[in-house]
Amino acid sequence: MSPAGWLRPPRILGSVASDLVPVRSLLRRLAFVAGFAVAFGLVPGVALAQQVPDLSVATAARYVGQPDEGRVVVAFDYRFENVADDVAFPGFFESLPTSATDVTATDGRDDLAVSEVGERDGFTVWFVAFDRELAPGRTGSVTLRWVIEAGTDGVILEPGALAFDVYSPGPQGAVVQPPVVEVPDGFESAVSWPRVNDDALDDDRVAFVIETPGPYQPVSVGFVDRERFVTRTVDVPAGLTIANWTSTDGWTADIEERARAVADELDAWFGPHDGVFEVRRGLVTTGHPARQLGDDVADGETPVVVVENDAAAAIDHQLAHVWIADVPVDEDWFVEGLAAAFAGDQPNPGGPSEVVTALADEIGARGIRAVIDALRTETIAYPGVEREVQPLPPDWRTVLDLLERVGGSSTASDLFRSAVVNANEAAELDLRAAARRDFDALADRAGSWTLPPMLRAPMAEWDFATFFSRQSEVSDVVSRRDSLRAWADDLDLADPDDAQELFERAESDMTAVTALLDERQAALEAFSEAKRLVTGDRGLLARVGLIGDTPDDDLDALRERWAAGDYRAVERGGRELVDLVEGAVGQGTLRILFPTVLVIAVWQMVAWLVRRRRGQPAVS
Repeated sequence: MSPAGWLRPPRILGSVASDLVPVRSLLRRLAFVAGFAVAFGLVPGVALAQQVPDLSVATAARYVGQPDEGRVVVAFDYRFENVADDVAFPGFFESLPTSATDVTATDGRDDLAVSEVGERDGFTVWFVAFDRELAPGRTGSVTLRWVIEAGTDGVILEPGALAFDVYSPGPQGAVVQPPVVEVPDGFESAVSWPRVNDDALDDDRVAFVIETPGPYQPVSVGFVDRERFVTRTVDVPAGLTIANWTSTDGWTADIEERARAVADELDAWFGPHDGVFEVRRGLVTTGHPARQLGDDVADGETPVVVVENDAAAAIDHQLAHVWIADVPVDEDWFVEGLAAAFAGDQPNPGGPSEVVTALADEIGARGIRAVIDALRTETIAYPGVEREVQPLPPDWRTVLDLLERVGGSSTASDLFRSAVVNANEAAELDLRAAARRDFDALADRAGSWTLPPMLRAPMAEWDFATFFSRQSEVSDVVSRRDSLRAWADDLDLADPDDAQELFERAESDMTAVTALLDERQAALEAFSEAKRLVTGDRGLLARVGLIGDTPDDDLDALRERWAAGDYRAVERGGRELVDLVEGAVGQGTLRILFPTVLVIAVWQMVAWLVRRRRGQPAVS
């Protein structure tokens, strides 16, 4: 709220001669009138009024809450000093809410005349006339009183509760004291305002200093008398405790019915809630109640949710806060957006909370639940074969990663860029986009092999420089794996998984995987040559040379060694088998030649003996 004007009106202007007004004074008064016309006619009522440089003023405000009477009595105290040389002030203007009633003024001695002079942008402009015009050099004090009554917009004034807006008067340059709100003793405030040590207060009343941003900038306050509450337990899975200060149970019944209706749906969105929490009727001007939930609830204390009215959306919104109060996330807008999405509320257009509602529409309750579960368990957004804790704090980066990689969103990056991140963070999104493309392409190539921590960890930490420096080493291993796998498949060899385990656990390099693939390659080279020779056309000499050997069985034994991962044995056995088959021709030759020579020798010997017996000369 702001005044329509603090401009000083001149006395009723007569002729220059009759009033003996100096020319300079007349010009100043005419300038004042013109200024007032501009301010009152053109400047919106919610704009700060034009400063009056020749009228020094100090202000103080006191709001006396009387909830049992359904009203707040407001007193604006002014201390004026006319520092002009030759201009007198007959009074001043002040703006009050259109709902203000019983407007009066006094200077401490006499009642002053107050009159309503107009309305602008929802505020009523009042003129307060001094008992005597404030001449140059004079000072004066005025108290302007008015009343806030129950039933006006944004106001709760009833036994046990009061809530309304507080503001301080005063033009630019005024000395403004923070307003004071006085309430009955026993009332508690949603905000820990400083107490006032005021000896003038009755024993049954207390006062609080309300810090406002500046004159005419309202602050919402709310106070509740807990002793007037009627509490009861609501029979829903969460075990709600309802707090209500009204004389009937109608509001309580509405909350109870709604909580029962949406409990299962809340579980589906955010996971089951097995604790107990308290629901209180809210004060519409006390601000958002999220501060009373989650980490702000001390161990052993019951979390509190404040419901401002019995509309289904309002109840759903605040109940959602209870279900997600334990979710460890540093971004309040994300929590608020989740509650709004569940309740079907419309958050601030273009803000980050609206991003959450859009994402909830995209990925649905199942996707939201997956993200919530990951946040609760601190699950890394790039999971491996073993559980790893998310390395980053639960800020917007973690939320974005989980929305995309766990929740399944395809639009989160663009939405975050439009409403969540600043220019520097947008540059990080560019690096992340390039890294994600490479990561996902490499993950597709790796297939059933999960990418190793040496790549997943820097991605989760948003350390994209490290990722880019390591990805080629991993890519080379995947390419080599595929080549060796194809070679082994052609040889009808099994696909062992020992290299996969080493690959999926590599934290800084691929040294161990490369060494194992080197052994595989050497074994494949030896086995391939052995198989070629064993299964090829051996020829007579080779067949004869292999009599007594079982090269086919030896080859099958090498297959078993391969399947067991004993690659060195395969390499060694393959080379021995190659040597065996290649030596079979020579062995076969020896096996055929020796009997032939022996037979010839025996035949020659027999022939010689026969000739000798017949007396024939031996054949030379």
